[in-house]
Amino acid sequence: MNNLIIGVAQLSVVKGDIAQNLERHCQLIKVAAENNVNVLLFPELSLTGYEPFLAKDLAIDVYDNNLLKLQELAVQYSMTLLVGAPKKMKNKPEIGLFIIRPNDHIVCYSKMNLHESEELFFASGLQYQTLDFGNQKIGLAICADIANPAHVDTMMQGSINFYLTSALISSTGLDNDCNILKNYALKHNIVVAMANFTGETGGWECAGNSTIWDESGEVIACAGNEKFVLAIAHQENSKWLGQTIVID
Repeated sequence: MNNLIIGVAQLSVVKGDIAQNLERHCQLIKVAAENNVNVLLFPELSLTGYEPFLAKDLAIDVYDNNLLKLQELAVQYSMTLLVGAPKKMKNKPEIGLFIIRPNDHIVCYSKMNLHESEELFFASGLQYQTLDFGNQKIGLAICADIANPAHVDTMMQGSINFYLTSALISSTGLDNDCNILKNYALKHNIVVAMANFTGETGGWECAGNSTIWDESGEVIACAGNEKFVLAIAHQENSKWLGQTIVID
């Protein structure tokens, strides 16, 4: 697969309500499928909302029925889904990004670099995660991972072409985090994408502005602050083209 169509999903969530949030995921996935998206990225802890105090009770594993419902859509649409939820562990849960590929076992990347405030509620992940799509390779990150340059540097040792970040970014942190991601795109000559929430979750007012940058750090597609929107990037004749689709 030479020309991946990348999508980032921006949404508002219902606190701790996996059933309602799953329905919103499914709506976004179906619109992404109508636009031939191959890989769809959701924000950090997208199925539950960013709720550290609830995370242990809401934590799931790769066999969770809600994920199996998403895998049915992954098969139906030949799409890889990157969906956030607390990952169930023996002690503290991890901040997980569940990787749901058609006709494959569900696996999970766990956030390696935690904010200090998260360490009370979550354990750190220990393993980097990349995904192969033919001759293209995607590296995965979750929010504070991007603040550690060693994270993307290590990914680059595996020659990634894309760096996808599942995030919660507030209005106060937006400019700084977008500058970090833009500079990674430019420095490493890779496509970089970030999926963010809108509205409130975990006491944070989220900034939206989910964005995809090309290899020169130029914006391909950027959402505003709409509650439900997709930002999509695809390549034609070696040029990246983007669009945003607002969902009612």
